[in-house]
Amino acid sequence: MLLGPNPPHDLARKMYAAWIAFGQTGDPNIADLPTWSAYDLDRRATMIFDASAKAVDDPQAKERQVWTGLL
Repeated sequence: MLLGPNPPHDLARKMYAAWIAFGQTGDPNIADLPTWSAYDLDRRATMIFDASAKAVDDPQAKERQVWTGLL
C-alpha cells in the first residue's frame, strides 16, 4: 500500500541478502551488488540502495561536517 502498485522487490531482495551475508559472515558483499568496502573514518564507505545500488565514500560529507565540534 505505501510502495504503490510496483514495489521494488529486486531492491528489497538485494538489501535483504546483504544483511543476511553481513549477519552470517561480517561481510555484506554479495554478487548482485558493487563491492562494498569496510567502513572506516577516512573513507566512510556507504552503499546507496536505489534503482541501481552504488558504493560511495562519505556521501553526505558536507552535512556531516556541519556537526563537527558541536556534538
